[in-house]
Amino acid sequence: MAVAYYILVRNHSEGFELRSRLLKESIDVRIAPAPHGVQACCGMSLVLTDEQETERARLFIEEHNLPIEGIVKVENAFDPDRGRFC
Repeated sequence: MAVAYYILVRNHSEGFELRSRLLKESIDVRIAPAPHGVQACCGMSLVLTDEQETERARLFIEEHNLPIEGIVKVENAFDPDRGRFC
């Protein structure tokens, strides 16, 4: 079962800043639309697919008091073949 963890951000600027800071910490994170059925202010989120990486990101966010709306776990949300055409 594929699981994804979505970090919900308040706006695009904060989302891009958070992505940059997490990447500098070697946390593998990607920009994604907020998942269906999840209330998100700007519709943008950052997605992680590893539980340990998500915990590292959560601790980093808390340690630096960075603004987010929350982190949600969504099962069967990530299709690894999405965007693959061959």
